Amino acid sequence: MERPCIAALALILLAQSAAASENQPSWHVVVLPFTVAKGVDEKSGRLLDDVLLTELTAAVAPGIRVVGASDVAAVLGFEQQKQMASCDQTSCLVEIGNALGASHILVPSLGMFGKQFIISAKFIDVRDASVLWRKVIYTEATEEALLEGVRQSVRDLVRDRGWGNADPAAAAGAGGGPDPLLLVGGGVGGLGLLAAIGCGAGALYFDSQLGAADESWQQRDQAGQLEAGLLVGVGIGALALVTGGVLAGIALAGE
Repeated sequence: MERPCIAALALILLAQSAAASENQPSWHVVVLPFTVAKGVDEKSGRLLDDVLLTELTAAVAPGIRVVGASDVAAVLGFEQQKQMASCDQTSCLVEIGNALGASHILVPSLGMFGKQFIISAKFIDVRDASVLWRKVIYTEATEEALLEGVRQSVRDLVRDRGWGNADPAAAAGAGGGPDPLLLVGGGVGGLGLLAAIGCGAGALYFDSQLGAADESWQQRDQAGQLEAGLLVGVGIGALALVTGGVLAGIALAGE
């Protein structure tokens, strides 16, 4: 009876250690400057660089670091900046990402066709040189529509990647899943409940053995020791249950 109880408590400790690592930053996203096609004012592209960076930084969850064009210029030398300006192949962009220590790169571009702006973006995983996400948005040829198009591309990226900060429900619907802290809290609490019930049932069983008249003193002594150990397990399980409830409460409060 002791071994299942000990195994359950070991799982609780593993879950608690996983909770401690949840807050470690996982992603480093570099937002490159807009590539501006003919027909679009260069100054508009530079202004949109700041809009895109600001919107994305505000939208992503904590732990996702976002850096923009000015940060890139501070790290890269002049020759590397020239290379980046003429870089449109994934392999070339991956080299830039590696030089910046990035995990992902967002590559935006802006063009015009007829009376419409065309905003396009691709999201590259530097680690395996793959394009994870592409988006093209068409807007009216007005400044207001252009700004809204950039904001929409940010919302789509954050939703599709499940990286939302202010909308956990949208992040879960996009495959990002519920808050990890909520999952860990529920897991710790559930394991604690199981451990408390299992150990408590064992303690009751051995308590009944203590009252059996035909048991030897040695058997009754062993039953008493096991009962005491299981009662300790009940206490640890109850503590884990409370800890899980607190973690889940923190996660829910953060929503």
